[in-house]
Amino acid sequence: ESAIELIFAAFFTTASASTSLILLLLKHPSVIEKIRQELMSHELYQQHELCPDGPCLDSLTTQSRDSKKPLLTVAKDACEDLGQPPGPTEEGSPQHPSLPEATLSGSSPCAEPQLQVPVGKGCHCPSDISLETLSCLRYLDCVIKEVLRVLPPVSGGYRTVLQTFELDGYQIPKGWSIMYSIRDTHETAAVYQSPPGGFDPDRFSATRPEATGRFHYIPFGGGARSCIGKELAQAILKLLAIELVSTARWELATPSYPAMQTVPIVHPVDDGLQLYFHPLQPGGDSKA
Repeated sequence: ESAIELIFAAFFTTASASTSLILLLLKHPSVIEKIRQELMSHELYQQHELCPDGPCLDSLTTQSRDSKKPLLTVAKDACEDLGQPPGPTEEGSPQHPSLPEATLSGSSPCAEPQLQVPVGKGCHCPSDISLETLSCLRYLDCVIKEVLRVLPPVSGGYRTVLQTFELDGYQIPKGWSIMYSIRDTHETAAVYQSPPGGFDPDRFSATRPEATGRFHYIPFGGGARSCIGKELAQAILKLLAIELVSTARWELATPSYPAMQTVPIVHPVDDGLQLYFHPLQPGGDSKA
């Protein structure tokens, strides 16, 4: 049970957030363009084009283009093969996460140890980007926060009541197990100036009140038992965004967007999120 819980917490939640990131960026191309502009201002977008073997997603995207079949099925219904994760489902019965049907295949040519890079032509894949550089990408940070606000991987968390207390006229006895809702908090907090139902990364800019405070934004929980891997998860999401925005454009391989289910984690139902990926042409032209 501990192993299943660890796999659920460490892998499936990050996979869920990655799927949400790709989905929301697909729905908001203007956000993709703003990310590109920020990468260009930090000389990261042009650096990607210097990889001597071409874009790092090239083998992946060429396969998608030539086969005319969906290259990636992201987060296919995660409720089949593994053991029960913590917490009840919306229907009150356990559901079981499973690995996505297909995942990103192929590795970056820049990662090959025998690759000889010409002098002055450094290869700058996401793996070469330092944490310090990531921390300078303010708009990308806002995008990741907004993705986790709109589609938090986990809907809530549990706590055990250490002593009896009263909340809004209700007495909560010691020893009870209570659940707080991450999703409801993100959708109803009064601090949000623009409609909480919209996708607005700028709500987390330094000039907005949403950027401060503790209790209106809790995708990783809070307090002493907040997610221990939250910094790693956010770094993974930033690197994924940089890689995709710098090397590819993507489109739905299905007539419509998939419906999203929220338990045990956020994931597309049925056949998952199916996409075509197309490599950007030299110079960053998205007309593949």
